[in-house]
Amino acid sequence: MGRKPIFSKEDESELSQRILAMAEMYYGITPSKLRSVVFEFAEKKEIKHTFNKSLQLAGKSWIRLFLRRHPNISLRQPEGTSLNRIEAFNKKEIDQFFFNLQYVYAKFNFSPHRLYNVDETGITTIQSKCSRVYAEKGKKRVGAMTSGERGRKVTAIFCMSALGHFIPPMMIYPRIRMDPKLKHNGPEEGLYKCSKNGWSNNELFCEWLKHFIRYVKPTAYDPVLLIMDSHSSHVSLAAYEICKTNNIIVVTLPPHTSHLTQPLDVAFFGPFKKALREEKEMYLSSHPFERITEHFLAEFLNKAFQAVGCIEKGISGFKATGIWPLNLRIFDRELTVANRINKAADEVNMSLELKVDIETITDESFGEATVNAQPSQTVKVEIPIDQTNDKNSSSILQSILSTPKKCNNSTGVKRKSRPKMQSEIFTLTPKKEKLEHALKKRMKQEERSEENKIKKKWTKKKVQMKKDEFPPKRGRGRPKKVRKVIQEDEEAQEK
Repeated sequence: MGRKPIFSKEDESELSQRILAMAEMYYGITPSKLRSVVFEFAEKKEIKHTFNKSLQLAGKSWIRLFLRRHPNISLRQPEGTSLNRIEAFNKKEIDQFFFNLQYVYAKFNFSPHRLYNVDETGITTIQSKCSRVYAEKGKKRVGAMTSGERGRKVTAIFCMSALGHFIPPMMIYPRIRMDPKLKHNGPEEGLYKCSKNGWSNNELFCEWLKHFIRYVKPTAYDPVLLIMDSHSSHVSLAAYEICKTNNIIVVTLPPHTSHLTQPLDVAFFGPFKKALREEKEMYLSSHPFERITEHFLAEFLNKAFQAVGCIEKGISGFKATGIWPLNLRIFDRELTVANRINKAADEVNMSLELKVDIETITDESFGEATVNAQPSQTVKVEIPIDQTNDKNSSSILQSILSTPKKCNNSTGVKRKSRPKMQSEIFTLTPKKEKLEHALKKRMKQEERSEENKIKKKWTKKKVQMKKDEFPPKRGRGRPKKVRKVIQEDEEAQEK
């Protein structure tokens, strides 16, 4: 028979549901927090227990048996998710993205081998995370060899299609001049470039677009759809002109949602980084006390790319993001969780009505083609939380485990904010007007900064000329009037 359980099955079921709900809302419960919650739950329910009252914690053995009784709960290592990603992933942004896809699919009738996704990732000369190894049990520190404490970062640009076809990657090194040795054993038809910081920029992305065109060969009768994020290095007037003249239709992803909506992030970069780390560790184990430099990265990238870049990655990536085959309901679960986070966190039962409003688009650049407006579709999503007969247990757990509400931290000072970005069809004519306006504004700012530099330089020269004209006399310094004039010029120079 054993000892009588402390909580009833209904109480434990209520607790397990609350733990899973908190994890979905990015407020996961740690083991120590769970022990504290269980103790407080027993105290408020006035249940007899054998927990530690001095520490006010439940026992580790009870937690272990609780997890055994509820195998759907396990201790997981969460991935850090920024506030921007949490707030940006909402129904309005996702609906706009899928509407843009529906529009271009209907207009150009793309086949899956003409759908591509492009994105950058950073690779370094050291392992950001070492693989797990076997060592002595109980030992406090287990080390693994790396090339250094801080490595040099290189940017790699990858592109894959919905059928798993990969474009040869592009590598960008943090250098002024390109060294042919950096290409050693790298991808044969890859593109190798340099920038001051090793990051991509407008000019380098335009070169990648030309590299992309050489392999996909888009035509007016067989265009290509390119899906990418709206990073500043991707969005430029030069990139627009290249895409427009070469029959590349571009749809941008909603900002801060690439961890769920970008096929490369979902299916390729994780296995690729793991394979790249294994290549570095294999080299260090076979070449002791030799450092990994930039000259080895092309070879390691090529080996990892050949091991991971396969047809299954492209198919699974586009399917998991709902891009191909088109699946408008792929993020229903994530969107309901996002709605729960943005709305009142202390609601017990919620029934959300999700409305999809599709507007009409007219595109001058594509002719007079339009998409008929579709009526609003209402989808009811029931969120079963805290649905137990014991309302007392539910209210107690609600008071113990509740998500914090948003606080109003307004100070009365309104700051200028940039216009909010969203998914868009980059190759539309209105986008060109915005890019031209942004280019003119940037050129004016550069002219103004050059004028300020010239003024500062002339002021500094003027001060120096006055100092040379009135050198300080021995023992007395400069005259008072001269000192005043020099001081005023120096103050103007600082401003």
